[in-house]
Amino acid sequence: MLYILNNHVTFEVVVNALHDIFTKNNIKHEVVNKPLFQDILPQNSNIIAKDVCLHELIETNNVYIMFTTHHLHEPVPQFYISYNFEQLITNKVWDKRFFERLYKSIMIWDYSLENIKVIRDRLPNSSTKIPNIIHVPFGYHKSMDYIQLHEFLEASKRPTKWLKMGLMNDRRAEKLKFLISLHNQGVLPGQITYECWGKDAQAQAMRHTLVGINCHYYEGSTILEVHRIIPFIANGVVVVSERSKDPWYDDMFKQLVTFIKPGGGAFEFKRTVQNILQMKDSDINALVIRRREELLKTCSYEKFLSDSILHLFDSHHEQG
Repeated sequence: MLYILNNHVTFEVVVNALHDIFTKNNIKHEVVNKPLFQDILPQNSNIIAKDVCLHELIETNNVYIMFTTHHLHEPVPQFYISYNFEQLITNKVWDKRFFERLYKSIMIWDYSLENIKVIRDRLPNSSTKIPNIIHVPFGYHKSMDYIQLHEFLEASKRPTKWLKMGLMNDRRAEKLKFLISLHNQGVLPGQITYECWGKDAQAQAMRHTLVGINCHYYEGSTILEVHRIIPFIANGVVVVSERSKDPWYDDMFKQLVTFIKPGGGAFEFKRTVQNILQMKDSDINALVIRRREELLKTCSYEKFLSDSILHLFDSHHEQG
């Protein structure tokens, strides 16, 4: 049996999309919040064989798709697919046990090609047998639509002029300092919120927001925070973002977001937001509609899954 492990609110948007797409494609599965007790993998177990046919394995065993392989305090099932959404190219130092757990997967899916390079480079030795690693990008799905389309026609009238969702640190505070100052002066009302996960929290925030700010948590190499950017665009929020070190996503989103100048800091974020707010209402409304249409055309999660992994669940597919 195939299970989708829904054990953290961060990945709820992914779980909802996978559940709907799998159902549409007649892939038998269930969504659960924890592995069955009998499926838990003993900590001292050896790495399992990787030359498995996924369809056949699901026929005779419980297989879990999990997004929290990096949560070292949580046990892993005996058979699991690691779907990684963590940024592995930043200056964050990862515990080697995270990579050991990745290598114990029967398969690794990763949303970034840059991450995949790191996963391969971190192999302890050339003889280590690793699972098949597949690029499974994150994209738009209808479950990310939180507001009615007619509300797009009033996007310019949204009271929160800018919004930053997610954890703050010194880097982000520095990038946003001028926008925060204008907010404190009552000139440019904005919001910083940590309540950024789950449909209700995102719907509430996006319904009232004109510009969504995306600035990276880490210095140096980063990947676009697409799990936040895509719902923004889908719900008529104009995204202003730094570029990343992932050319695949940066190229895809060049018509979907407004990138600040490379190396730009707090002044560039302030200038770019103010330029958007100076646009005519009709132009802002047209912009958010045009970007949503482009998102649906170029960034379909169902198409990404179809191109990468859906065929693996077909009984006629042969493991290559």
